[in-house]
Amino acid sequence: LLGCQEAVRTSSALIINKTDLVPFAHCDLEAMHRLALQGNPGLAVFETSCTTRQGVSEWCAWLARHVARRG
Repeated sequence: LLGCQEAVRTSSALIINKTDLVPFAHCDLEAMHRLALQGNPGLAVFETSCTTRQGVSEWCAWLARHVARRG
């Protein structure tokens, strides 16, 4: 768990994938957001589902901007 905390603290983005399965997994997305942002208030959080394509375009757009800035 300590490694996860360090990863969140030093990351620029967090992708929560498979959000289409949340109703079946009894997952609390609000808690995930809250805990991640406690560890890194500047973290960009994306909820994605490759099945429904929800959030994928937003994630790709963020990634393109992030890479262009570093270019």
